[in-house]
Amino acid sequence: MALQNSEQQVADKEQFILRLPGGMRNRIKEMAIANRRSMNGELLMMIEKCLAEEEAAEMQ
Repeated sequence: MALQNSEQQVADKEQFILRLPGGMRNRIKEMAIANRRSMNGELLMMIEKCLAEEEAAEMQ
């Protein structure tokens, strides 16, 4: 049962291929390590922060 839930959670996620300029992957990796997150988690945090800042700016 737990495996089915886990499989469903993975299936609910969208995948996106991203090309990064030289050196950016290493910068993200270093930030992720410093923040004790995966690179995916670090990128999601960055995107969420940026979107929240944009929404706040639009409300002003």
